[in-house]
Amino acid sequence: MDPIDTQAEARMGDDLVIAALRGWSMERRSMAQARLTALVRSSSRQAWRDRHPDLPTLAADIAWAEHQYGPEIGAALRRWSAGRA
Repeated sequence: MDPIDTQAEARMGDDLVIAALRGWSMERRSMAQARLTALVRSSSRQAWRDRHPDLPTLAADIAWAEHQYGPEIGAALRRWSAGRA
């Protein structure tokens, strides 16, 4: 049995996906992009919460945002959170 070239297989899969996406309207591609972005962001936040079970959900979400977007965002979210309490 010949070994499988996984990189070539991956490129072939990418080519098929790109060919299919070219047939989609700009609106449909934008909707798919927005959904995938939301899925990745949500999954990342959930993984952060799972890794930090000692933190309340809001505190974990703020810490995640700070890690992703920087200390200025973290500080702004903490001020916002304190203003809601």
